[in-house]
Amino acid sequence: MPDLFTLLPPLGRVSHPLLTRRRVTLVGVSAIIRDQEAYYFEVNRPRYWARRADGTLSVGIGGIGGRIEAGEGPLACLRREVQEELGVRFRLQVPDRTALVH
Repeated sequence: MPDLFTLLPPLGRVSHPLLTRRRVTLVGVSAIIRDQEAYYFEVNRPRYWARRADGTLSVGIGGIGGRIEAGEGPLACLRREVQEELGVRFRLQVPDRTALVH
């Protein structure tokens, strides 16, 4: 699995308790996919859904993605996951900022 600081050197300059003196490994990737008409998200599995006290159903969503397989890089993983889940090829647009989600 790739080391997160090797893949994203700017994170080495971030001061945060989660990143201090730790080896952080990138184990998965995800992306927000869009075309001219819509954004595409992945709906969480039903076992993670919850019914609130008022009766409404809480369903989580996230970006399209998955776990990085042995010998696979993050971009290759993302291309594979998008192909598997949506059956499409995509053009990657790199954002001007990176978010660390814990």
